[in-house]
Amino acid sequence: MNRLLKVLVPILIVGAALGVFSVMVQFKKPAEQIEAPRTLLSVQTLTAKPQNITLTLPSQGIIDAQRVTTIASEAAGRVTAVSPKWNIGEQFDENEILVEIDPSDYATAVTQAEAALADARSSLASEKARTEQALREWEKVSQGVKPTDLALRKPQIESATSRLKAAEASLLKAQHDLERTKIRAPFAGRLRTLRIDLGSYLTPGAPIAEFFSLGTFEVRLPLSLDDYAFVKHSQSDPAIPVQLKTSFGGNQVSWTGKIIRTEGEIDRSTRSVYLIASVEASQPATSDILKPGLFVHAEIEGQTLTNVFPIPRSSFLDEQHLLVVDSQNRIRRRAVTVVRQTGSHWLVSEGLKAGELVCVTTIAAPVDGMEVSINSQSPEAFGGSQQP
Repeated sequence: MNRLLKVLVPILIVGAALGVFSVMVQFKKPAEQIEAPRTLLSVQTLTAKPQNITLTLPSQGIIDAQRVTTIASEAAGRVTAVSPKWNIGEQFDENEILVEIDPSDYATAVTQAEAALADARSSLASEKARTEQALREWEKVSQGVKPTDLALRKPQIESATSRLKAAEASLLKAQHDLERTKIRAPFAGRLRTLRIDLGSYLTPGAPIAEFFSLGTFEVRLPLSLDDYAFVKHSQSDPAIPVQLKTSFGGNQVSWTGKIIRTEGEIDRSTRSVYLIASVEASQPATSDILKPGLFVHAEIEGQTLTNVFPIPRSSFLDEQHLLVVDSQNRIRRRAVTVVRQTGSHWLVSEGLKAGELVCVTTIAAPVDGMEVSINSQSPEAFGGSQQP
């Protein structure tokens, strides 16, 4: 009996447990199903707005004088005097005397030329008197016959006249040679280098100093061929405005100039075109800093592009494609035409319409048609009518 109970009790317990489990399974409530929320990629967008943008073409260069010349001696001799301002950096007016050469030999030549001129005038006067006397004598004996040129001494008159002209020319040359012993400034300017001093002996053509002009300065500004394509050309106003800037004493100083010409060729080593800008030294803030040798940054006014879209550079997938967000908040890959690339913005001329939303958020692996969530509108970073 005990052994039977030991066998039946476990069986009854297992059977009861199975019965309870079956009842629980039969009457249990189904589990509540909760749908997981969808997670969309959040992006920022920019509303495409067409603008008319005047381009600014950057460049840089070094200020130089409009005219630089090497002054040379036209006469031979020893330097007997120099200007009290005969120092590098001193300023001279036009025709101001720089150097004087010993004039003794040249003054003697003038005296001799004056004497030769007096003799030539006397000879011509004598020949004219002889001609008049010969004419009176011919009329007495000729009985109406026309006198010959030889009888009237015309060859002698022509010879005397030629000698007079030669004497006048010799005197003029001697006077010019004497004047050349005073070497003068060819134009208003400053001395850059000196090559002679008091006591030096000069020969014709010997350089004595390097001299540069004042008042108007120039600067060579290189532009790449891509930038040169956007230079503004106007037949009515050929001068192109340019702003020249530099840092001086912790402050930025600027001057207004104008492009007056190009060098007319493409540099073979850099493939650049050089523009020549002119700037007047009479502008404010020029007396202390605007001098030859100053390095300046330039902003050249370029063409005005109409109805272009300035788009941040970071919005582009490559040079010809960007992402737009359609009316259903889905991103679309769009092919566009970029008319000009700048540091922060690229200008799109075709492929966009006004009011379209351009995605400015960088997406690692964009899929065309992917739904996104617009977080906010990106502020307009390209304001005004000029390019930064």
